[in-house]
Amino acid sequence: MATVNGLRKFAEQAIRVERVLNEEHVAGSAGRVVYLLSAADRAVGVSQKDMVTEMALPKDVVSKLVGFLVDAELMTQVRQASNPRMKRLANTDSGRDLLSRLKAALQPPRSHPAAAEVGIQPSGFNFDFDEDG
Repeated sequence: MATVNGLRKFAEQAIRVERVLNEEHVAGSAGRVVYLLSAADRAVGVSQKDMVTEMALPKDVVSKLVGFLVDAELMTQVRQASNPRMKRLANTDSGRDLLSRLKAALQPPRSHPAAAEVGIQPSGFNFDFDEDG
């Protein structure tokens, strides 16, 4: 029973995320978009090469998604001066706004007061990435 409830909550979160992405006309796998925007939301951004490694996807798949996000002005892609083969990804203001909306969509609904009385903590999606991923 707990597994069924967990799966249902996961599905509800996925639907909410897809709704936000559809409203913004963002195509692609919701999980990949969320992951990439979350990783690029660092002060120094993230290298595209690191994203290929972290996401364990073919380079062309990541490049296509990055290209879409850059074209949609949700992300910037800048070649590094020290190594022109390296591309640095960072979120634009619009990308940060979308990520904020996605985070809100992934938060669990407010729990009932009775749940708080027995110490049940709602669980959400963890967006805390350290510098190593």
